[in-house]
Amino acid sequence: MKIILSLIVAFAGALTAIQVGMNAQLRQSFGHGLLGAATNFTVGTALLWLVVLALRLPLPTLAQASSVPLWAWLGGACGAFIVTTNTVAGRELGALAIAVLTLSGGLIMSVLLDHFGWFGFPVKPFTLAKLAGCVLLVISFLLLRES
Repeated sequence: MKIILSLIVAFAGALTAIQVGMNAQLRQSFGHGLLGAATNFTVGTALLWLVVLALRLPLPTLAQASSVPLWAWLGGACGAFIVTTNTVAGRELGALAIAVLTLSGGLIMSVLLDHFGWFGFPVKPFTLAKLAGCVLLVISFLLLRES
């Protein structure tokens, strides 16, 4: 099961790179990155609601919604920032730079999240191997970036 889930996540990563180009085209066509990002979220939200309705998933109760930690409600804001940033910077930086910078930032933050157990993650202590992985990813950006 973990192999299938890993392949799906890798595919999502590939779609992230493609999405940068799609959103950059929306930005160019609409004249502003925020309009491209808003369109992205409108289409995505509509699709998600169609899937929720098709699967007949029960909507959360008020008690369930009120039990969610306040910080968890900001996931959508994080997504909006990520998509908007990639939409605005995509054409200028290119797909490779966006991918490596996104991976680098995500990897470094993930090491911190795991080490401290922030946002509900299980604690997985920092190691020199994790430091080496972060350093190597940053070095990969330096090697792969265009001059």
